[in-house]
Amino acid sequence: MRMNNPKANDEWYTPADETAVFRRALGITEFDCDPCSPMSGPTVPARVHYTQADDGLVQPWPAGGVIWMNPPYSSKQDWLVKAALGVCNGEFRAVLGLLPGNTSTPWYHDFVLPWPHWLRRGRIKFVPGHRTEFDGRMALGSVLILFSLDAALIERFRLGLQGSRWEFTGYRVPEPQEVHHHRPALRLVG
Repeated sequence: MRMNNPKANDEWYTPADETAVFRRALGITEFDCDPCSPMSGPTVPARVHYTQADDGLVQPWPAGGVIWMNPPYSSKQDWLVKAALGVCNGEFRAVLGLLPGNTSTPWYHDFVLPWPHWLRRGRIKFVPGHRTEFDGRMALGSVLILFSLDAALIERFRLGLQGSRWEFTGYRVPEPQEVHHHRPALRLVG
């Protein structure tokens, strides 16, 4: 993900205590896939890990899976399109995405607002994947998006995050044509 400096490296990772809260709320011990794993080795428990070298965006994600996605912030829209289309097409049960809470951008309105999402009180201190003078806190807060059409899973996750630093802000599941409208931005083959 990209932090304050536009020339910064996208190698920043979610702290383990944050993903533990998410897994507990989902009722799982590990995700089925982390397509944005660190080059230095996995930090999120998942059955399948893809790194930047694997190009997790173009790799197949497990069918029917629950996917963890903390995408590179420099190319987040491509990842959001794959997550939304995959859920709407029934490829994945859910994709849980962590992104900057940049409410003034078109991608936020197109991909965050329609889906169940949570805003975090306080900023996450991300783990650097490279040497840096930066302390790992973004200029913006974070938003957590649950791409899923499974009402029971959404409700379980919503209830599981109650009392945490994550504040539920609502959703409206988008119509399939709204999601497919963004397909040209996707760099996937096929």
